[in-house]
Amino acid sequence: MRVLGFLDKNAPRDAARLSEAYARAHLMLVPSRADCTLMVVAEAMAWGVLVFGADVGEIAGQIGAGAGRVLEASTGPQAWADEIEAMMGSRTLYEMMADAAFDRARTDLSWEVWSAGIESALREPLATRAVAPLPALRAVSG
Repeated sequence: MRVLGFLDKNAPRDAARLSEAYARAHLMLVPSRADCTLMVVAEAMAWGVLVFGADVGEIAGQIGAGAGRVLEASTGPQAWADEIEAMMGSRTLYEMMADAAFDRARTDLSWEVWSAGIESALREPLATRAVAPLPALRAVSG
């Protein structure tokens, strides 16, 4: 297990370290006790890295079914270890879950999916709402 600490993705050296870590990782642990939506979960899954996270905030929703494991926030270290051991003990299960993580990141957690959802949410009410045309603009000389 490696703890990388804070990495600034805008710094080329840190971005390279993060990419290397994702490429080498088998799983990511997110044993948070409180969290909101974490970009790190989507990023890890985009590399096919399984995420084991605590059931707080939106972590469970991000991981989804079959792409990792969600444990109660009060789960102790031994139970985390048991879950990891069970998953890593089956290469078939591990590969299935890694594929599911990658697919989930691509189909549900990407910026493209997010922006398409925002666009759709904005277009629908605008399409059904009568909007008065804007008045003609006058040129202003300086």
